Amino acid sequence: MFEFGLKTTVSRDQIGEFLANYFNLSEKSIVDKISYWEINQDAGTPLIGFSVENSETGFKTIVSGQTNFHLFGEHLGKLAAHAASFFNTDIIIGDYRAEGEGANDRLLVFFANGSIGEAIDNSCDGFNDVEILSYIEM
Repeated sequence: MFEFGLKTTVSRDQIGEFLANYFNLSEKSIVDKISYWEINQDAGTPLIGFSVENSETGFKTIVSGQTNFHLFGEHLGKLAAHAASFFNTDIIIGDYRAEGEGANDRLLVFFANGSIGEAIDNSCDGFNDVEILSYIEM
């Protein structure tokens, strides 16, 4: 499972095209989450099933999905960095480097200019803001 958020509103079609181009997959390999579970995943073809939720505040587009290949940790970080540049917006993911108590609250923000920030959720209601703790190099 993977999840990332975009600071701007992006359509499901735009996300699908981005994922297809990033992974060099045909559009047939990019499906919705329900179809993902209905398709034979053992066919040897890479497959991504995803959904998009849009909001009017904060991180306006949340993408969540499943793959039948490795997409977590550093691989998700590289995808987030590329998406930040491609969509010219901030991208947020869980901090895959964090361990121990509080690890689930840690986030990474990838900026369009190539910088990366360590952050925490700073929302009062829902998920709409982060507090940057520091900038890092990866």
